[in-house]
Amino acid sequence: MTAIDTSSTPPNLRDRKKERTRVQLEAIATRMFADRGFEAVTVDEIVAAADVSHRTFYRYFPSKEDVLLGDHQAKVDAFVAAVRARPADESAFDALRAAVLDFADGYEQDQDRNATRARVVHETPCLAQRVSEKQLAWEQALTPVLAERIVGVPDADLQARLMVACALGVMRAAIDRWIAVGPARSLRDLVDESFETLANGFAPASPPASPR
Repeated sequence: MTAIDTSSTPPNLRDRKKERTRVQLEAIATRMFADRGFEAVTVDEIVAAADVSHRTFYRYFPSKEDVLLGDHQAKVDAFVAAVRARPADESAFDALRAAVLDFADGYEQDQDRNATRARVVHETPCLAQRVSEKQLAWEQALTPVLAERIVGVPDADLQARLMVACALGVMRAAIDRWIAVGPARSLRDLVDESFETLANGFAPASPPASPR
């Protein structure tokens, strides 16, 4: 009997199938959350709609919350790598600004999914609280990376952490505004305008006229 040759099977076929399942589960669950509210949807209903078992669901998502928040660490790692990849002679502020703008571009490419997910998080207090709690992970990961670019300045770590906190605020505010106004505004433009405000120290565009 001739042996069956399996060497032509792509080595990453299983990974691709797993990714399709994960994406399908996330899409179905997110749509249900958007339609009925996060708290009203159960895991039982998600697996029934996706026609998968509970075991399959929990293989990809440890909890229902992780359907929306589970890729957090991957985002942090990718963002840190993006900041490190910026030109060495770029200031900490400019490197952070460029990385956030690139993040906005990527976020906007999947506008419908990301806007829906962000809207669900925004409308669900327990999820919004978890996102706020995760801010510390961003600060801890990014602060030393930015501090390396701040040379000859006392308390470089403090300055770097302040920059990160401001950048996270920019992202949250810009995404909230983007959700509110819809596709009429580019997320990148909203982020860029917010960074420009930071760069100007919240100063008005021109000094007020002197009273006569």
